Amino acid sequence: MCCQFGDGSYSVSVNGQEIGAGGNFSSSASFSVGTCPASNPTPSSPSVPSGEGTSPYTTSNCTKVELRLRTDGFPEETAVRLKDVNSGEAFWYVAHSFEPNREYVFEQECLNLKDECYQLTLKDGFGDGLCCGHGDGYYRLYVSGEMVAEGGQFGDSVTHMLGDACD
Repeated sequence: MCCQFGDGSYSVSVNGQEIGAGGNFSSSASFSVGTCPASNPTPSSPSVPSGEGTSPYTTSNCTKVELRLRTDGFPEETAVRLKDVNSGEAFWYVAHSFEPNREYVFEQECLNLKDECYQLTLKDGFGDGLCCGHGDGYYRLYVSGEMVAEGGQFGDSVTHMLGDACD
């Protein structure tokens, strides 16, 4: 975000207290926000999906959700948002700040999919999705390490609802 092409930066605050900031990183930067209830063990490798279809948590109300996104040749058209449908709180919202033909990983370590409803939306400003005419972009959505959705051809947008409380 910064340095060679400008003075971009980010800052994340929770309840008025800054918990992360930066701007100088290679392809991505990440940090944890919040914690799961104390009775839940810490995942053994939080930055890598297990791929085994098993949750790193022992309780059913704390589920890891991960999105792997590969941009096409026009990443400035791409936007990603994960929000709580009831509260409107956005966990992820990134728009127009990706690099071309790169993979990005978004993680939310603890979502209550048993009692809540979350909406994941990927948008393409030109309306041609992430692939095929301008690169090999894609998205892959994982819940507890198991891929539950994937794609790249979706026009203007694609939405996935996550959680038992979704209508």
